[in-house]
Amino acid sequence: MNLVRRRIFLLKCLVIVVAIGSVATIFLWHRRLSDEKLLPQPPLATIQRGTLRVGSLVRSYLYYAPPRLPTNSPMLIVLHGASENAQTIRNVTGNEFEALAQKDHFLVVYPNGYAGNWNDCRTADSFPARTQHIDDESFMQDLINHFKASAHINTSAVFAAGYSNGGQMAYRLALEMPQDFAGIAAISANLPTPSNNLCTPAHIPIPILIMTGTKDPISPYNGGVESLFGKQSRGTVLSSPATVQYFTTLNNQTDTPQPYLLPHKQISGNTFVSVTDYNQPDQKEVMDYTILNGGHVVPTAHARASSRLGVVTKDVDAPAAIWNFFSRQIQPATGPHSFTG
Repeated sequence: MNLVRRRIFLLKCLVIVVAIGSVATIFLWHRRLSDEKLLPQPPLATIQRGTLRVGSLVRSYLYYAPPRLPTNSPMLIVLHGASENAQTIRNVTGNEFEALAQKDHFLVVYPNGYAGNWNDCRTADSFPARTQHIDDESFMQDLINHFKASAHINTSAVFAAGYSNGGQMAYRLALEMPQDFAGIAAISANLPTPSNNLCTPAHIPIPILIMTGTKDPISPYNGGVESLFGKQSRGTVLSSPATVQYFTTLNNQTDTPQPYLLPHKQISGNTFVSVTDYNQPDQKEVMDYTILNGGHVVPTAHARASSRLGVVTKDVDAPAAIWNFFSRQIQPATGPHSFTG
């Protein structure tokens, strides 16, 4: 049984066990569902705008700095998907990163891609960012340097999370700039195959969280040709299990931990979330969230997605899971410092 089939088989077995065990609690889940419908949307934060000159281009971004951000605070860069922008990814993630930043005292930056896209590792990309060889890596480095000077961030606690094309860009940062990031998260994205990969890996271990859906209509869970609903091919990508395996090998994670299912909510329908946490002592952590029957989406408590992108589970809140993962990789910030942008 190959890697992908074995993973799907194990997930289905876990789902059957959970389904049997949950029959007696349907009424309680129904009550929980009713309560969740009343949860308030996170309040909109005060977002600020900025620009940086990167080479011959002026690049733009949005950012949120909580009041009196402590010195040596972490910084999170959130990368939007294809044909989107900084505001879009705020909407897609339900503004949750800002609420988390307010609670846990970190800086959130939402850069804008070039013409709505990122120059990631895929050679088959036809985005202007790819065909014009836009230096997005320098943009990321300049953002880090800018906020190091202006907000006194902890440059040992800089993270990047990306969705779709942004997830592919996050992989590029993991492969080519691992020394600049304390951790990476990629949603709805698999590594490109060697023939479709223009990046030169540094072969340096890095903590990474990967979140993929088994029914993703754009980035195939089982690997193969990545496209926009059968059109505009982006070349071939590895399967999600093979992508996870690449990073577990890179990070010298030799154990095989057992996956476990997150508690299931009735509102999630036939989606279930399996988590495998590769976290041996003294090695960089790899965390795999596989969403059985999930689509090309960012699961959140409040945001919605087009039905064309597939089903959104409510069994996991991606921003909360990502920040929880990142926060484990750092020490708490200390020392007061007032930063207003």
